[in-house]
Amino acid sequence: MLLWLQSIHWLRHGCLPVFVIEGQTPQAKLDKLKQRCIQQYGPQRRYDVGNRAGGQFDRLGQAIKRLLDAFGVPCVQAVGEGEAMCAALNICGWAHACHTLDVDALLFGAITVYRQMHLLTDKAKEAELTICSRDDVQRVLGISRGGDAALTAVAQLAGGDYDLTGVENVGEVLALAAVRHLLRGCEDDDTVIQKLEAALAAGPNAELDALTKCTGCKACGHEGGTKGRLKQHPAQRGCAACGCTSGCIPRDFDVCECEFHRRADDRLLNRVIRLAGQTAGFMTKCRLAADTYRQQQQLAIAAVQRAYGVALPNSKHNVFRWMHRPDVRAISDIMCRYINDWEYHQVGGSSHLSH
Repeated sequence: MLLWLQSIHWLRHGCLPVFVIEGQTPQAKLDKLKQRCIQQYGPQRRYDVGNRAGGQFDRLGQAIKRLLDAFGVPCVQAVGEGEAMCAALNICGWAHACHTLDVDALLFGAITVYRQMHLLTDKAKEAELTICSRDDVQRVLGISRGGDAALTAVAQLAGGDYDLTGVENVGEVLALAAVRHLLRGCEDDDTVIQKLEAALAAGPNAELDALTKCTGCKACGHEGGTKGRLKQHPAQRGCAACGCTSGCIPRDFDVCECEFHRRADDRLLNRVIRLAGQTAGFMTKCRLAADTYRQQQQLAIAAVQRAYGVALPNSKHNVFRWMHRPDVRAISDIMCRYINDWEYHQVGGSSHLSH
Protein backbone atom coordinates (compact mmCIF):
# COMPACT_ATOMS: atom_id res chain seq x y z
CA MET A 1 0.00 0.00 0.00
CA LEU A 2 2.87 2.37 0.84
CA LEU A 3 4.47 1.67 -2.54
CA TRP A 4 1.17 2.56 -4.23
CA LEU A 5 0.73 5.82 -2.35
CA GLN A 6 4.34 6.92 -2.80
CA SER A 7 4.20 6.29 -6.53
CA ILE A 8 1.01 8.36 -6.85
CA HIS A 9 2.50 11.33 -4.98
CA TRP A 10 5.78 11.18 -6.94
CA LEU A 11 4.01 11.02 -10.31
CA ARG A 12 1.77 13.95 -9.35
CA HIS A 13 4.92 15.97 -8.66
CA GLY A 14 6.29 15.08 -12.09
CA CYS A 15 8.82 12.75 -10.50
CA LEU A 16 9.16 9.40 -12.25
CA PRO A 17 10.42 6.71 -9.85
CA VAL A 18 12.65 3.97 -11.24
CA PHE A 19 12.54 1.13 -8.75
CA VAL A 20 15.44 -1.26 -8.33
CA ILE A 21 14.87 -4.93 -7.47
CA GLU A 22 17.57 -6.42 -5.25
CA GLY A 23 19.94 -8.82 -7.00
CA GLN A 24 22.38 -11.46 -5.77
CA THR A 25 23.69 -10.72 -2.28
CA PRO A 26 27.52 -10.76 -2.26
CA GLN A 27 29.00 -13.66 -0.30
CA ALA A 28 30.83 -11.29 2.07
CA LYS A 29 27.54 -9.67 3.07
CA LEU A 30 25.68 -12.98 3.18
CA ASP A 31 28.08 -14.28 5.81
CA LYS A 32 27.49 -11.21 7.97
CA LEU A 33 23.70 -11.47 7.64
CA LYS A 34 23.86 -15.08 8.85
CA GLN A 35 25.99 -13.96 11.80
CA ARG A 36 23.42 -11.28 12.64
CA CYS A 37 20.57 -13.82 12.66
CA ILE A 38 22.54 -16.21 14.86
CA GLN A 39 23.35 -13.39 17.29
CA GLN A 40 19.71 -12.30 17.48
CA TYR A 41 17.86 -15.61 17.35
CA GLY A 42 20.41 -18.30 18.20
CA PRO A 43 22.05 -21.10 16.19
CA GLN A 44 19.17 -23.57 16.55
CA ARG A 45 17.74 -23.09 13.06
CA ARG A 46 18.84 -22.62 9.47
CA TYR A 47 18.46 -19.06 8.21
CA ASP A 48 17.50 -18.12 4.67
CA VAL A 49 19.12 -14.69 4.48
CA GLY A 50 20.11 -12.40 1.65
CA ASN A 51 18.91 -12.75 -1.91
CA ARG A 52 19.54 -15.82 -4.04
CA ALA A 53 17.84 -16.94 -7.27
CA GLY A 54 14.71 -18.85 -6.34
CA GLY A 55 14.89 -17.83 -2.67
CA GLN A 56 12.07 -16.20 -0.70
CA PHE A 57 13.45 -12.69 -1.18
CA ASP A 58 13.91 -13.28 -4.89
CA ARG A 59 10.27 -14.44 -5.17
CA LEU A 60 9.14 -11.36 -3.27
CA GLY A 61 11.21 -9.15 -5.57
CA GLN A 62 9.58 -10.68 -8.65
CA ALA A 63 6.14 -10.08 -7.11
CA ILE A 64 7.07 -6.43 -6.55
CA LYS A 65 8.23 -6.23 -10.18
CA ARG A 66 4.83 -7.49 -11.38
CA LEU A 67 3.14 -4.91 -9.15
CA LEU A 68 5.30 -2.11 -10.54
CA ASP A 69 4.56 -3.23 -14.10
CA ALA A 70 0.86 -2.96 -13.28
CA PHE A 71 1.48 0.55 -11.92
CA GLY A 72 3.14 1.49 -15.20
CA VAL A 73 6.34 2.65 -13.54
CA PRO A 74 9.73 1.28 -14.63
CA CYS A 75 11.91 -0.98 -12.56
CA VAL A 76 15.41 -2.38 -13.00
CA GLN A 77 16.69 -5.75 -11.84
CA ALA A 78 20.02 -5.33 -10.03
CA VAL A 79 22.76 -7.83 -10.78
CA GLY A 80 24.05 -7.55 -7.21
CA GLU A 81 23.50 -5.03 -4.42
CA GLY A 82 20.40 -2.91 -5.04
CA GLU A 83 22.12 0.23 -3.72
CA ALA A 84 24.97 -0.33 -6.18
CA MET A 85 22.49 -0.38 -9.07
CA CYS A 86 20.80 2.78 -7.76
CA ALA A 87 24.20 4.48 -7.62
CA ALA A 88 25.09 3.24 -11.14
CA LEU A 89 21.88 4.71 -12.60
CA ASN A 90 22.77 8.00 -10.92
CA ILE A 91 26.40 7.90 -12.08
CA CYS A 92 25.43 7.09 -15.69
CA GLY A 93 22.94 9.97 -15.75
CA TRP A 94 19.68 8.02 -15.98
CA ALA A 95 18.52 9.00 -12.48
CA HIS A 96 18.79 12.43 -10.89
CA ALA A 97 19.30 10.90 -7.46
CA CYS A 98 18.91 7.74 -5.38
CA HIS A 99 16.12 7.64 -2.82
CA THR A 100 17.16 5.36 0.02
CA LEU A 101 17.65 5.48 3.77
CA ASP A 102 20.68 3.22 3.33
CA VAL A 103 23.86 5.34 3.13
CA ASP A 104 25.56 2.46 1.29
CA ALA A 105 24.47 4.14 -1.96
CA LEU A 106 27.15 6.76 -1.25
CA LEU A 107 29.76 4.04 -0.69
CA PHE A 108 28.86 2.68 -4.13
CA GLY A 109 29.58 6.09 -5.66
CA ALA A 110 26.14 7.77 -5.84
CA ILE A 111 26.36 11.47 -6.71
CA THR A 112 23.11 12.53 -5.02
CA VAL A 113 21.01 10.71 -2.42
CA TYR A 114 17.55 11.70 -1.20
CA ARG A 115 17.43 10.26 2.30
CA GLN A 116 13.98 11.63 3.15
CA MET A 117 11.54 12.18 0.29
CA HIS A 118 7.95 12.82 1.32
CA LEU A 119 6.17 14.44 -1.63
CA LEU A 120 2.56 15.11 -0.67
CA THR A 121 0.06 16.74 -3.01
CA ASP A 122 -2.73 17.04 -0.44
CA LYS A 123 -0.50 18.42 2.37
CA ALA A 124 2.15 20.46 0.57
CA LYS A 125 3.47 22.06 3.78
CA GLU A 126 4.33 18.63 5.15
CA ALA A 127 6.41 17.68 2.10
CA GLU A 128 10.03 16.94 2.99
CA LEU A 129 13.21 16.39 0.99
CA THR A 130 16.59 15.71 2.62
CA ILE A 131 19.51 15.70 0.18
CA CYS A 132 23.03 14.37 0.63
CA SER A 133 25.37 14.98 -2.31
CA ARG A 134 28.86 13.83 -3.21
CA ASP A 135 29.98 17.45 -2.72
CA ASP A 136 28.63 17.34 0.85
CA VAL A 137 30.61 14.16 1.54
CA GLN A 138 33.82 15.62 0.14
CA ARG A 139 33.38 18.83 2.11
CA VAL A 140 32.96 16.90 5.38
CA LEU A 141 35.98 14.71 4.60
CA GLY A 142 38.10 17.69 3.54
CA ILE A 143 38.88 16.37 0.05
CA SER A 144 38.01 17.48 -3.48
CA ARG A 145 37.71 14.10 -5.23
CA GLY A 146 36.38 10.66 -4.38
CA GLY A 147 34.85 9.75 -1.04
CA ASP A 148 33.88 6.09 -1.53
CA ALA A 149 36.99 4.61 0.09
CA ALA A 150 36.88 7.02 3.03
CA LEU A 151 33.23 6.19 3.73
CA THR A 152 34.12 2.49 3.56
CA ALA A 153 36.79 3.06 6.22
CA VAL A 154 34.27 4.92 8.39
CA ALA A 155 31.71 2.11 7.93
CA GLN A 156 34.22 -0.56 8.90
CA LEU A 157 35.33 1.29 12.01
CA ALA A 158 31.79 2.13 13.14
CA GLY A 159 30.08 -1.05 11.90
CA GLY A 160 28.23 -1.69 8.63
CA ASP A 161 26.92 -4.35 6.25
CA TYR A 162 30.30 -6.06 5.93
CA ASP A 163 31.28 -5.83 9.60
CA LEU A 164 28.26 -5.75 11.90
CA THR A 165 29.97 -4.50 15.05
CA GLY A 166 32.95 -2.57 13.73
CA VAL A 167 35.51 -1.63 16.37
CA GLU A 168 34.21 -1.70 19.92
CA ASN A 169 33.78 1.78 21.45
CA VAL A 170 34.29 3.48 18.07
CA GLY A 171 31.03 4.99 16.81
CA GLU A 172 30.27 7.03 13.71
CA VAL A 173 31.54 10.35 15.12
CA LEU A 174 34.89 8.98 16.30
CA ALA A 175 35.34 6.93 13.11
CA LEU A 176 34.68 9.96 10.91
CA ALA A 177 37.10 12.11 12.90
CA ALA A 178 39.83 9.46 12.60
CA VAL A 179 39.37 9.11 8.82
CA ARG A 180 39.37 12.90 8.39
CA HIS A 181 42.70 13.00 10.19
CA LEU A 182 44.12 10.31 7.90
CA LEU A 183 43.02 12.42 4.91
CA ARG A 184 44.60 15.63 6.18
CA GLY A 185 46.49 17.31 3.32
CA CYS A 186 45.05 14.93 0.68
CA GLU A 187 43.07 15.89 -2.41
CA ASP A 188 41.37 12.49 -2.64
CA ASP A 189 40.88 9.29 -0.63
CA ASP A 190 42.59 6.87 -3.02
CA THR A 191 45.11 5.71 -0.39
CA VAL A 192 43.03 6.04 2.79
CA ILE A 193 42.74 2.26 3.31
CA GLN A 194 46.52 1.95 2.94
CA LYS A 195 47.02 4.83 5.38
CA LEU A 196 44.76 3.12 7.91
CA GLU A 197 46.64 -0.16 7.43
CA ALA A 198 50.02 1.59 7.89
CA ALA A 199 48.81 3.28 11.08
CA LEU A 200 47.63 -0.09 12.44
CA ALA A 201 50.96 -1.69 11.54
CA ALA A 202 52.83 1.09 13.39
CA GLY A 203 50.58 0.68 16.44
CA PRO A 204 49.69 3.22 19.15
CA ASN A 205 52.16 6.05 19.82
CA ALA A 206 53.52 5.92 23.39
CA GLU A 207 54.29 9.64 23.31
CA LEU A 208 50.63 10.39 22.60
CA ASP A 209 49.56 7.92 25.26
CA ALA A 210 51.47 10.02 27.80
CA LEU A 211 49.37 13.10 27.01
CA THR A 212 46.52 12.57 29.45
CA LYS A 213 45.57 16.08 30.56
CA CYS A 214 45.99 19.77 29.87
CA THR A 215 49.40 21.26 30.74
CA GLY A 216 48.72 24.79 29.54
CA CYS A 217 48.88 28.15 31.25
CA LYS A 218 45.55 29.71 32.22
CA ALA A 219 46.99 33.20 31.79
CA CYS A 220 48.57 33.07 28.32
CA GLY A 221 47.33 29.75 26.90
CA HIS A 222 50.79 28.46 26.02
CA GLU A 223 52.47 25.21 27.08
CA GLY A 224 53.29 25.24 30.78
CA GLY A 225 55.83 22.42 30.76
CA THR A 226 54.52 20.80 33.94
CA LYS A 227 52.41 17.73 34.77
CA GLY A 228 49.23 19.78 35.11
CA ARG A 229 47.66 23.09 34.20
CA LEU A 230 49.33 26.30 35.44
CA LYS A 231 47.56 29.34 36.83
CA GLN A 232 50.42 31.40 35.37
CA HIS A 233 54.00 30.77 34.32
CA PRO A 234 56.33 31.17 37.36
CA ALA A 235 58.72 34.11 37.53
CA GLN A 236 61.80 31.89 37.77
CA ARG A 237 61.04 30.03 34.51
CA GLY A 238 59.17 32.32 32.15
CA CYS A 239 57.34 31.48 28.87
CA ALA A 240 59.30 31.07 25.64
CA ALA A 241 56.17 31.49 23.49
CA CYS A 242 55.47 34.86 25.12
CA GLY A 243 59.16 35.80 24.80
CA CYS A 244 59.48 36.21 28.57
CA THR A 245 62.29 34.97 30.80
CA SER A 246 60.16 35.67 33.84
CA GLY A 247 56.46 34.89 34.07
CA CYS A 248 54.26 35.36 30.97
CA ILE A 249 52.02 37.90 29.24
CA PRO A 250 48.33 37.31 30.06
CA ARG A 251 46.06 37.37 26.99
CA ASP A 252 42.63 36.29 25.79
CA PHE A 253 42.63 33.01 23.84
CA ASP A 254 40.06 30.59 22.48
CA VAL A 255 42.11 27.40 22.28
CA CYS A 256 44.79 26.26 24.69
CA GLU A 257 48.10 25.73 22.91
CA CYS A 258 49.49 23.08 25.22
CA GLU A 259 50.67 19.77 23.76
CA PHE A 260 47.59 17.95 25.06
CA HIS A 261 45.18 20.21 23.16
CA ARG A 262 47.42 20.93 20.19
CA ARG A 263 47.65 17.22 19.39
CA ALA A 264 44.01 16.41 20.08
CA ASP A 265 43.44 15.00 16.57
CA ASP A 266 46.58 12.86 16.83
CA ARG A 267 45.39 11.52 20.20
CA LEU A 268 41.97 10.72 18.76
CA LEU A 269 43.46 8.75 15.86
CA ASN A 270 45.84 7.04 18.28
CA ARG A 271 42.87 5.91 20.38
CA VAL A 272 41.08 4.51 17.32
CA ILE A 273 44.24 2.70 16.19
CA ARG A 274 44.62 1.07 19.60
CA LEU A 275 41.00 -0.10 19.63
CA ALA A 276 41.16 -1.34 16.03
CA GLY A 277 44.37 -3.19 16.80
CA GLN A 278 42.55 -5.03 19.58
CA THR A 279 39.81 -6.13 17.14
CA ALA A 280 40.61 -9.54 15.65
CA GLY A 281 40.91 -9.51 11.86
CA PHE A 282 39.85 -5.90 11.51
CA MET A 283 42.10 -4.97 8.60
CA THR A 284 41.29 -8.17 6.71
CA LYS A 285 37.58 -7.40 6.97
CA CYS A 286 38.21 -3.78 5.99
CA ARG A 287 40.06 -4.77 2.80
CA LEU A 288 37.35 -7.32 1.95
CA ALA A 289 34.64 -4.67 2.35
CA ALA A 290 36.54 -2.15 0.21
CA ASP A 291 37.06 -4.76 -2.53
CA THR A 292 33.39 -5.83 -2.42
CA TYR A 293 32.07 -2.27 -2.63
CA ARG A 294 34.37 -1.57 -5.60
CA GLN A 295 33.45 -4.83 -7.38
CA GLN A 296 29.73 -4.27 -6.87
CA GLN A 297 30.03 -0.70 -8.15
CA GLN A 298 31.89 -1.81 -11.28
CA LEU A 299 29.44 -4.68 -11.87
CA ALA A 300 26.43 -2.36 -11.62
CA ILE A 301 27.91 0.37 -13.84
CA ALA A 302 28.81 -2.21 -16.49
CA ALA A 303 25.25 -3.59 -16.38
CA VAL A 304 23.68 -0.12 -16.76
CA GLN A 305 26.00 0.85 -19.62
CA ARG A 306 25.36 -2.46 -21.36
CA ALA A 307 21.57 -2.09 -21.08
CA TYR A 308 21.08 1.67 -21.44
CA GLY A 309 24.37 3.34 -22.29
CA VAL A 310 25.31 6.67 -20.70
CA ALA A 311 23.04 9.72 -20.71
CA LEU A 312 24.31 12.71 -22.67
CA PRO A 313 25.02 15.83 -20.58
CA ASN A 314 22.07 18.25 -20.42
CA SER A 315 19.97 15.94 -22.62
CA LYS A 316 16.22 15.74 -21.94
CA HIS A 317 16.11 12.22 -23.36
CA ASN A 318 15.68 9.43 -20.82
CA VAL A 319 15.35 5.72 -21.49
CA PHE A 320 12.81 5.42 -18.67
CA ARG A 321 9.17 6.46 -19.16
CA TRP A 322 5.89 6.14 -17.31
CA MET A 323 4.58 3.26 -19.42
CA HIS A 324 0.82 3.47 -18.84
CA ARG A 325 -1.85 4.37 -16.32
CA PRO A 326 -2.21 1.89 -13.43
CA ASP A 327 -3.93 -1.39 -14.33
CA VAL A 328 -6.24 -1.54 -11.34
CA ARG A 329 -7.48 -5.08 -11.98
CA ALA A 330 -3.92 -6.44 -12.22
CA ILE A 331 -2.92 -4.55 -9.07
CA SER A 332 -5.92 -5.95 -7.23
CA ASP A 333 -5.13 -9.51 -8.32
CA ILE A 334 -1.56 -9.21 -7.06
CA MET A 335 -2.58 -7.61 -3.77
CA CYS A 336 -5.31 -10.18 -3.14
CA ARG A 337 -2.73 -12.92 -3.47
CA TYR A 338 -0.39 -11.46 -0.84
CA ILE A 339 -2.82 -9.63 1.47
CA ASN A 340 -5.68 -11.78 2.70
CA ASP A 341 -8.13 -8.96 3.50
CA TRP A 342 -7.41 -6.93 0.34
CA GLU A 343 -10.45 -6.04 -1.77
CA TYR A 344 -10.75 -4.62 -5.28
CA HIS A 345 -12.44 -1.39 -4.16
CA GLN A 346 -9.35 -0.44 -2.14
CA VAL A 347 -7.62 0.64 -5.35
CA GLY A 348 -10.71 2.45 -6.59
CA GLY A 349 -12.32 -0.42 -8.51
CA SER A 350 -13.72 1.51 -11.47
CA SER A 351 -12.95 -0.23 -14.72
CA HIS A 352 -12.11 3.03 -16.56
CA LEU A 353 -8.99 3.49 -14.39
CA SER A 354 -7.28 0.59 -16.14
CA HIS A 355 -7.53 2.16 -19.60
